[in-house]
Amino acid sequence: IRYAQQLTSELIFHDGHSEPIDRNDLQACLSDEKVWRDRCKRADIEKVKSLLKNGFKEVRIGVPSRLLSRNVQIVDTPGLGSVEVEHGRLTRHYLAQCDAALFLVSTDPPMGEREMTFLQYAAGILDKFLFVQTKRDLGERDERGELVWRRVLRENQERIGEVMGVHNVEIHAVSALKAARGLRTQSRVYYESGVPSLRDKLERFLA
Repeated sequence: IRYAQQLTSELIFHDGHSEPIDRNDLQACLSDEKVWRDRCKRADIEKVKSLLKNGFKEVRIGVPSRLLSRNVQIVDTPGLGSVEVEHGRLTRHYLAQCDAALFLVSTDPPMGEREMTFLQYAAGILDKFLFVQTKRDLGERDERGELVWRRVLRENQERIGEVMGVHNVEIHAVSALKAARGLRTQSRVYYESGVPSLRDKLERFLA
């Protein structure tokens, strides 16, 4: 994800050539087939089939973002635990070039061995991390006097601390679902999602 004056998207193929792609077609390409056949009504199905058959290694998205305009690029890596060998190679390639890592763990399911292994590998390359716990909305129920997402956050802090060899790890808990709803309805829900404070932290972190 990089800066552009308007929203753009393109696919990068294994032979190095690139091809612009419509947002609806891109959504279909990145979804499970059962999902995009049902939901991506405006996608060009024949084109999507052709793109999936030929295969692509990367998606580049341009966004008119103030943060990205400061020579910042964000790479969403596929991780090391994938069954695809190429995914692991790409992840190692990008980690070697990164200045910092935005490390995401989930409320449901919480951080497991796969994430810990990935973090351990990344910590051997990078020394700058910002930790985020996603799907906070899935843990907003009370269990024994404590919200589930808070309990999971504490567990994630312990696991990350174990790998990093530190105490009191700062983790930003967010709900992208609440943020989207808040933006659509222009309500306080957006500010309660945790995303605005994460955005501010991210700007300071990268600056």
